[in-house]
Amino acid sequence: MAADGPRVAVITRSVRGDCEHVAVWTPAAKSVRRFPPKRTPCTGADAIGSVALAGTRTAWLWATTTGTSVETGVITATLAHPKALLPVFAHNGAERDGAGDFTRRPVGHGGLLAFTVEHACDADAVRNQGPGAPDQCPPGLGTGAIDAAKLYRMGGPGPCFGDGVSRSACTPIVKLDGTLRVLAVDGRRIAAATDGGINLFNENGASIKTFPVEAKAAALSGNRLAVRTESAVEIYDAGSGQLDRRLRTQAGLRLQDLEGDILVTCNGGTITLRKLSNDRTTRIRTGGVAFAQLERPGLFAAGAGRLTFMPMRDVLRRLGG
Repeated sequence: MAADGPRVAVITRSVRGDCEHVAVWTPAAKSVRRFPPKRTPCTGADAIGSVALAGTRTAWLWATTTGTSVETGVITATLAHPKALLPVFAHNGAERDGAGDFTRRPVGHGGLLAFTVEHACDADAVRNQGPGAPDQCPPGLGTGAIDAAKLYRMGGPGPCFGDGVSRSACTPIVKLDGTLRVLAVDGRRIAAATDGGINLFNENGASIKTFPVEAKAAALSGNRLAVRTESAVEIYDAGSGQLDRRLRTQAGLRLQDLEGDILVTCNGGTITLRKLSNDRTTRIRTGGVAFAQLERPGLFAAGAGRLTFMPMRDVLRRLGG
């Protein structure tokens, strides 16, 4: 799930006669939009990955497999035009456990939506394809290692690429050797994991700050950057880069969101909200595996096949005002 302002995007599970799809719920308007608009049966080869939401635009990772190859892409559409599904990227013939280009999950917020395309190299490319093979690994890297990546944001001036995709559909803003994966977006900044830690970029790809920490997930809000490391959730000052505090956590805890000074985490079927200014916490049990996103209007929570919304006034009341 992914929330932005008054709405949330989720991936619904497959049922008989209707394959998994993306739905956007706006509680205040009592509206639900689905993508694609009509019920469609599953093909068995296609799968939806992570979903993103930026304003009224949603996007999700799509993959299909045939034999030993995989094709990946980002599909996007808007609430105003749910039928106009645009496949921004498609990569044919990338090997599942070998070489090729792989699109990674999109992340969005506040009108800014970003994703990366990573290239996995092949240590045996020259032997198999001859001199000049494009997928050959640099010295020291083995087959499947990421040797190059590009960061893209949705929208012009481009150049974007893909069959039937307009030049202004997306714009490359960062190119690096090695890993580059988007973890969080706040409308003005993009936090991405690289081989050197977490890099904070602006919407044009200029580097703002580097945090020398290896993280699984991140969340941005104002002057705070929260990251999930192997054994803790760490809170950094996004401007100075200084570590403000370190919260030791259980192995199964998942960082979900950060809104102002309220940190949102999940562990199993329990959502925990922590007010960083005074360490007051409240827990919400959903059943099943819990997911949560906190926006200014309130808390979106999912678990055991149910999606709920709690207005911010109720969230603050549970945290003591």
